[in-house]
Parts: sequence; structure tokens; C-alpha cells
Amino acid sequence: MRRLARPFSLAVLLCVATAGCSSNMAEGTVAPSAAAVAPFGTLSSELPVPPLGPDPCKRFKGQRLYVAVIDGERASKIEVFDAKASGNVSPICTITYTPMYLLGGLTVDSNGHLWAMTCDHEPGSLLVFPHAQNDGSNPIQDITGSKTELSGSCYAQATLAIDSSGNTWAPDNLGSYVIAFANDANGNVSPIASIGLHDHGQSESISRPQALVFDKDGNLYVAENTLPGTIDVFQPPFTDTSKPIAQWTVPGGLNGYALYLAIDKHDNLYLAGQTNLDIYPGALKSNGVPSVEMSNTPYIGGLAVDDRGNLYVSAQTNSASSIDVLGRLPTSYKPVRQIFNNFTGDNYTIGIGS
Repeated sequence: MRRLARPFSLAVLLCVATAGCSSNMAEGTVAPSAAAVAPFGTLSSELPVPPLGPDPCKRFKGQRLYVAVIDGERASKIEVFDAKASGNVSPICTITYTPMYLLGGLTVDSNGHLWAMTCDHEPGSLLVFPHAQNDGSNPIQDITGSKTELSGSCYAQATLAIDSSGNTWAPDNLGSYVIAFANDANGNVSPIASIGLHDHGQSESISRPQALVFDKDGNLYVAENTLPGTIDVFQPPFTDTSKPIAQWTVPGGLNGYALYLAIDKHDNLYLAGQTNLDIYPGALKSNGVPSVEMSNTPYIGGLAVDDRGNLYVSAQTNSASSIDVLGRLPTSYKPVRQIFNNFTGDNYTIGIGS
């Protein structure tokens, strides 16, 4: 299995947030200080607490950009940005949780909860956060334990996917299978569905599953981290012995990696590797033939697509890292805007999803 020689500098996920914003104060209103409103003689311990403005994590509903990084030796964090931002901007909020390490697989479900995959311990685990929570956030669900079949080899760039029933599917790179959990799963629980679990993908043609997406018809696309890269397509209803209805080889020979997947609402499928980016219009209708092939791109650390079809790429050059926005169905690698936030030093790419 290929491992990156050095971790990449950035991972990004664009997703639709559903949490609303409520407050008794209008946004931008400055609360009067307690000293200004407390009556004479009131003890400091009895001073009223001034109301706060809106939680910044609840802003930018429907246009939140999630970035997962490793900060230092073992502490991971998730930074949240306004997806419409441009230039060098600060995150609107940050989720930190000490046990997170080698965090990847970010995706948001219909409840607005943020799912992440971590390789912090054996076995691995799936963590679920209320994505409008800021700093020091404990997960509201922690799917971990021997029954989960999560091997702990989630490979940092793994991509989770959520099906039409709300179940979350995860690739297991080491075990050579994909597994699904109910939306409310928590603790040491067994998967509710799988493909290739019982024979480690041998008869299902699964080898190194890396990234997952579903199209409008519920077909599951599995990017395989092989050389050359491949895409396996499975048709519902799924069973553990499901066979792919299509298998595509990524163009580019040994330089054609299959590490990241994203799909828009028109079923245009995007695939990227280290320095390759391909577009398959209509997904299954493309018959595995990309309409656009880009090579010699910046070093890619993930993909995401927003509701308007704009493509977001986490990218790195020798001098800097950025989130490059390429617009809808790009024909070449020419960003229409870029987002920076000093993504250098100890900040490394560890996952992307959509």
C-alpha cells in the first residue's frame, strides 16, 4: 500500500450545514458590561452575565468549509471557514478534541452533524460532532470497539459517504471492505451493512478502498488506492457479496492514483490522486471515460463540491498550501479564487469528504 513520503499540508471538506442561528441580540450588537448595569453594592459574584452574540460556528449556514489538520505531534483540530471567502482568512470557529489523531473522512449528515474517522487507536473509530459547537467539543457519538470492524487503518485521506437512508459508509483500507453504520450508532456496535467484509473483498474485487460517494440513483463508487488506481461501482440493494457492475482504471498508468472522490447534484464525478484530476460526466453514464484529464496539478489533498457545482481542491506547492476553487466543470487547473490560512508547518492533510 502506498504511503505518502511526508504528510500533505491541508485537507478540506465543503458541506451543507443545517444548524440555525438564534440569539436574543442582533448580530453585531455590543453587550453592555456588567459593571455598567449592576446596581451599587452588588457583589461581583452576583453580577449578571451579559448576553453573548451569535455563536460564530452557527453562521454561514449552507456554506461552511471544514478543514482538518494535525497541529503538532498528536493533536488534531477541525477549522471551519466561510466557503465563499477569498484570500488569507481566519476560521469562524475551531473544533478541538484531544484524542483526535490522523483525522479524516469528514462529512455532514442531514441532521447537521459532522462525522469524522480517526486512526488514534486500534481499532479505529468514527466520531460525530454537533458541527455548530466551538472549541473543546466532545463527540456526541463515538463508534469504536471490536464489533465495529474498523481496523484502525483508515488511512488519513479516507472519504466517508452517506446514503439516502442516512447511513454512513466507511472504507477500511487494511481490511479490504466497506461497512455502514446507522445514523444514531454509538459505542461498540456492529455494522448494519457491508460489502466484502467476510472474505476481505476477494470475491467482490475490493482491494484498497479509499474514498466513497453515492450518485442520485444510489450507486456506490469506491476509489481504490492501487497502482494504477481504479473505481468500483456497486448497485443497490447492497449485500456483503455484491459484485461491481462496473470497474474503471484511472488514466495515467502508474501516475493515475485514485485517492479522492466528489460528485455534484448532476452526477458529474470528480476523481483526484496526487497530481491528477479527472472528470466523469454523468458518473456511470461516462462508462469510465473522463471528459477532462488534468495532470501535473499541484499536490492534491482532497476534493469537495458545493451545491452550485463549484469544485474545491486542497492543494500544495513547494512554497504554500491553499484551498483552490476551480468553478463548475473546469477544463483546466485555473483557480477562480483561493483561500489561505497559513496552512504550513505542523498542519498536515488528513482527510476530505463530501
